Amino acid sequence: MIERLPAAARAGTPDGARAFVDFYVESINTAFEAPSVSALQGLSAPSCDVCTALQARASQFADVGQHYAGPIYRARGSSASEEPAGQKVVVDIEQFAVATLNSEGKQIDRSHPSQARFTVSLEFTNAWQVTRWVEVPTSTA
Repeated sequence: MIERLPAAARAGTPDGARAFVDFYVESINTAFEAPSVSALQGLSAPSCDVCTALQARASQFADVGQHYAGPIYRARGSSASEEPAGQKVVVDIEQFAVATLNSEGKQIDRSHPSQARFTVSLEFTNAWQVTRWVEVPTSTA
């Protein structure tokens, strides 16, 4: 898994954590565009429910031959906490309107554009792993 990480995402620093989260978002796109069940493997801990659900959904896509017509997410900016233990990255994610295609290449669904902010909790041993992915509620005031 470490071999496929970009150099910036290998550092056990706040900047490395931010680069890793960017890589994780790109890996979600790969998992659903290809589709590639292995794209997300090894990037998260079993404790990350959202990550486990993403992996299961990517596997379902692969099993039935579905895929997204292009990238669905983009990380639009992030900030990382300064303490390496219990590292957290707050990231803004943009979701694009992207067609879901079946095994024959016909559109069967389409995502809706949206934006959200998430807090991503990470651990670093030999490499970063996502331990928790939580949406930050937006204020309605």
